[in-house]
Amino acid sequence: MKFTSQLSIMIVVIFMLIGTSLLTGCSEGAKAENPEIKQEAINQGSTQVQEQAEAGDQQGTEQANPFDPRNLKVGDKVAGMEVTKADILPTTDAAFYVDQANIDFTGEIEVKGTIEFYPQGFEHLDQQVKFKVDESSAFPRMKVSDDPNNKLYDKINLKFENPEDIKKFGEKPVKGEATLVISQYHIRFPGVEEQDSAVVIKVVTMNVEELKQ
Repeated sequence: MKFTSQLSIMIVVIFMLIGTSLLTGCSEGAKAENPEIKQEAINQGSTQVQEQAEAGDQQGTEQANPFDPRNLKVGDKVAGMEVTKADILPTTDAAFYVDQANIDFTGEIEVKGTIEFYPQGFEHLDQQVKFKVDESSAFPRMKVSDDPNNKLYDKINLKFENPEDIKKFGEKPVKGEATLVISQYHIRFPGVEEQDSAVVIKVVTMNVEELKQ
């Protein structure tokens, strides 16, 4: 009987020791895992900060208007339009900031200005629509020189998203005032082979008269 009691006590003690060992192992395992979990959280936080910083760089900056083409890069914004292309050739002439600038903008803006239409067969302005944006309208304007006498050609060629809009001009040269929604504005400096242009998304208002020759 006495031997049986002692054996029972020994068995209980052994089970208690095994249970304590298992609990200790779990506790140490949890302690060992905690630094890894903490480090993973730190790494995730660093990655998020880096992604946010990269996203900020991709968004570009809001440039002053008139803007200096030497400071322009893709992603920058000017007067509500975003730069999608900025091919700049450095100057060899101190009178100008750059020798050549091919700049594309995207986005839609509403502008007011003077519009001119020249029908097919009209001298060297065959089937062209030209537009000069009013100074009062927010519109990307490129500064080309410190000399105020050196300016970008102030008329842009218009293309119409809706072909029916150009039929409203009729068959004679006309000139007048218009309010337009434009997009896809392209600057081509110095404009020898290709001139500045934009696409008309919508004709808001237009009041034209036959051009006096």
